[in-house]
Amino acid sequence: MSISRETIFSALFDLLCATTPPAAQGGVWNTTSRDLKLWSDVEPADQPALVMVQNPQHASMEVFAANQWKLSATAWIYYQTDALSNPSAPRHGGE
Repeated sequence: MSISRETIFSALFDLLCATTPPAAQGGVWNTTSRDLKLWSDVEPADQPALVMVQNPQHASMEVFAANQWKLSATAWIYYQTDALSNPSAPRHGGE
């Protein structure tokens, strides 16, 4: 059975989108994208934002074996911390 790489990346993105930001940040993603967006290009009103980008893919083949593909992606989460009393403190649960 062969599954396309696009199917795998699409499923990963859907899984990431199904996770929600903490309630203190609104509990929903205001922006989701599979195209790279720089922090400076995401307005505060568009945050929290989830951005996922596919990384380069590599194939390898062992002797007398089928190609093995190694897939990876990077996810960025952007949200403003200006309103937090201590932006460097870890946030837990729905705080």
